[in-house]
Amino acid sequence: MQCINCGNHLEPNWTHCPHSGKFKSVLKQMSAEDIDLVFEKLLGQAQKDVDKAKTLAAIAARTSGDNQPPLSADKTSTVRQQVFEVIVRQAIAGAPWREMCAGPMTVNRITEDEILEEVERRRNASNPRPSKADKEKRVTPRKDEEFKSENPARPFFETEQPNSPSMRLDKLQRRLEDFLEKAIEDEQQRKYSKKLILELNEIANSVIRLEALVGTIRSEIAVNVDLERELSRKAKPFEPPDQSSGPHRVDW
Repeated sequence: MQCINCGNHLEPNWTHCPHSGKFKSVLKQMSAEDIDLVFEKLLGQAQKDVDKAKTLAAIAARTSGDNQPPLSADKTSTVRQQVFEVIVRQAIAGAPWREMCAGPMTVNRITEDEILEEVERRRNASNPRPSKADKEKRVTPRKDEEFKSENPARPFFETEQPNSPSMRLDKLQRRLEDFLEKAIEDEQQRKYSKKLILELNEIANSVIRLEALVGTIRSEIAVNVDLERELSRKAKPFEPPDQSSGPHRVDW
């Protein structure tokens, strides 16, 4: 028998290919003759286990001084368990185990329902479903906590400072809107109040633009200061630097 993935030789009783590591492909590749060889090896191993158990039981009886007959191992049950294990592995791998293992199932009185129940049990054991207690332990985070961070990233350039005039105007505008919505009942007064709020909004936008302009001017001033400092150095590019030029020697 050969592996359908790498082509290396495989023993009939191997459960996987040691070269490619595949499991299902090896089992699907096994023929009826291969299954019979596996069962024959299992029967031989079972007979060895029975003989070993009888020998150990006889030694234990002689050591303890009992005149009881040696313990007789149940050969039939041991073989049935091993045959049952092979068929279950075939079923888990997806091989046509009903056709391939019909003879051993009949001889060992193994029913199809037993195989299916064992396959289902092992699959559930490998993929356990969460219990009700585990589901209750899982707490769904609130929407305001899903994106909450201890150290949120700050933007590269901020036009509005935490207590800037534009932010104070925005808070004042929101408070006025809430107050007018609740306090003023006359429709004409409400329209006039909304007009005043719009004017306040225009003023706030003007303040925001001024703040952005101030931020730009500050950035330009900082760049000019750095540029003047570099231009005032004694050592110029493409000129041999002097030992006393600048706070430290510059190698160009």
